[in-house]
Amino acid sequence: MNPPTGVSVPPFDEIWSEVSDPARDISRSTSWMSKNSPIGCLLMVVMAVGLCLIIVGWLAIDDLAIALPALAVGLAAVGIPMAAGLRGLKRANQLHTSGVLGPIFTHIAQQMSATSAGGSTATLEVQYDPSGSIPSALLRSSGFIDNTRVPQRNLFHGRFGSTDFAMVEVKWEAAELPDQSALVDQTGSLLHFTADFHKFFTSRTHLFPKDNRRGALRELSDEAARSKGLEPLRLEDPTIERLFTCWTDDQLEARYLITPELMVALTDLVQALDSRAIAVSFTDDRLHLAVVSTTTIFGLDVNSPDARAAARRVYDNLVLFLSLTEHFDLNTRIWSKA
Repeated sequence: MNPPTGVSVPPFDEIWSEVSDPARDISRSTSWMSKNSPIGCLLMVVMAVGLCLIIVGWLAIDDLAIALPALAVGLAAVGIPMAAGLRGLKRANQLHTSGVLGPIFTHIAQQMSATSAGGSTATLEVQYDPSGSIPSALLRSSGFIDNTRVPQRNLFHGRFGSTDFAMVEVKWEAAELPDQSALVDQTGSLLHFTADFHKFFTSRTHLFPKDNRRGALRELSDEAARSKGLEPLRLEDPTIERLFTCWTDDQLEARYLITPELMVALTDLVQALDSRAIAVSFTDDRLHLAVVSTTTIFGLDVNSPDARAAARRVYDNLVLFLSLTEHFDLNTRIWSKA
């Protein structure tokens, strides 16, 4: 997805010259971890055999002559590759953050700006915290997920023009692995973007995807929605109706918020991301957006053999999500919200 009209960003080739060496080094050092590499496949076989031996040892626990060797070999076959992999992943993730993600972010943050049709310029002021998180209350307010205690990574927060925003990777597949940072970084992500909306409102409106096969996002039954004071929202856009199940507690204000222009911007985003696993909510005077990915969004992907393509993915995602305030025209302040 290209940046919105009027948004200026540094070209990727200019940034690649700085991050190419660390990106290639990381790609080479983690190639054996890929699920498609010969070594990776061999280790998976060894670990599978180890699990089988553990099961055999457990079943034969009454015969120590069989059980003890089976358990010992099985635990070694599982534990040694896993420990080596976690150590390697932790180191590679640190190098990716400092050598690839950090420099790409710095270039974009220093040079991204937006010029309106009237000639005014909005500048980006943003900070990056690799281990940062947004408050659980803000996650809860969006209504996207039930468990707001899931691990979070890669917090970006600041202002673009007049609009304050924050975005963070929520590791929704890793709720039971909060301390295994290396493993957590390889699980699926939910990118949570939240920004000050450019209109005042007091209602609650939620758009949940009808295609929620990954199960990352909350699904509301009619009964659950009614218990929260919500009712179905019918919008005139057939594409929005096809993609989302819409709920609100104020039909009139919901239509004031979800304008035809915003619906076009939302469908454009769905097409650009090539994903229907997207949710939107309007609560507490803020716009919230969630995008579900089966892989990490900004982190290291050990299954990508092309270092340049992997760095380009990070660059494209940063440009896309950092420019969402412009994509949704949030710097056009409405009436008294200035």
